[in-house]
Amino acid sequence: MRAVKQTSRPVDMATLIVDCLDWSDKDLCNAYIEYAEYMDGTEVSEEDLETLNDDRDLVFKLAEESLQR
Repeated sequence: MRAVKQTSRPVDMATLIVDCLDWSDKDLCNAYIEYAEYMDGTEVSEEDLETLNDDRDLVFKLAEESLQR
């Protein structure tokens, strides 16, 4: 997966969990990352979670992948 905006510490991209307020919305515009962990296994701070959610391309890609599962 491509790099994301700078967070305070490296994020384990495999731990990202995405949710959406309305999964029936084809645009997935309400999708957001609700959980992630740093590489050391600790939960990402609220500030870094906001930084991850600012990357709408990343959020959209993760939401699309969730629908395919």
